[in-house]
Amino acid sequence: MKENFEKYALTFFAVYIFVLFFASLAKANNDTNIVRYYIEKCGDTAKQVCWCLTGQKGYQLTYQTTDECHVTETDDSLATLSWQMTKTSQKFSMKSIRQENAILIDGEDEGKIIQKHIEIDDTPWFQATSLSLRNFILSNRTEIEFLTLIPQVYDVYKMKATKSGTEKLVIHNQTIETVRVEMKLAGILGSIWKGHYWYRARDGAFMRFTGPANIAGTEQMVVSFTGRETIRRTDMGLSNLKPEPRAQSLF
Repeated sequence: MKENFEKYALTFFAVYIFVLFFASLAKANNDTNIVRYYIEKCGDTAKQVCWCLTGQKGYQLTYQTTDECHVTETDDSLATLSWQMTKTSQKFSMKSIRQENAILIDGEDEGKIIQKHIEIDDTPWFQATSLSLRNFILSNRTEIEFLTLIPQVYDVYKMKATKSGTEKLVIHNQTIETVRVEMKLAGILGSIWKGHYWYRARDGAFMRFTGPANIAGTEQMVVSFTGRETIRRTDMGLSNLKPEPRAQSLF
């Protein structure tokens, strides 16, 4: 009886994640306001990334490669409300939701059910750092702390992002002024994981990342903007964005 129940629960959960995943993609395809393309390199493997941002009540960001998809929902300030991730090559699916000062995780990893309730403080959750650091980039602040969820260990960590100056990047034969950011685990864990991000100075758009591909730091990853982007300038639905002082408009 118990085995039948567990089998039924597992099947139901898999169908639930499947429906949520494709419903999110349908919304992104129908209401997308911004699309950018990146190349993600890890070792000898290179993948194209499609980065799609939708704005209605809050924002939805879809980050998709050939076998992996991340869908992040945020509020108007770009703080994460929920995040779901699927990886077909590893039979992995996970959904996490913030409920006040807790993050609830449900998922499946190679047939193993994942369920966790993690107590947190009121620090903002920035799962999609390619988007959620935008206000910080355009502000006068030099550093910020936020929470992020690391799927390999199914736990939440506090991160610290620090601006480390400006730098010119050449992307698709164009020179782009960027803000460079060092990101690492906050506190005494800062030496364990460290990465660097570059954001376009004029609008805070994510341009590049270099750093560990996993929490153990055994693989290095580079994510680079290709120069390809599409922006729908009419009916953007992003008027509720609340930048910090001296921040420029989104476009």
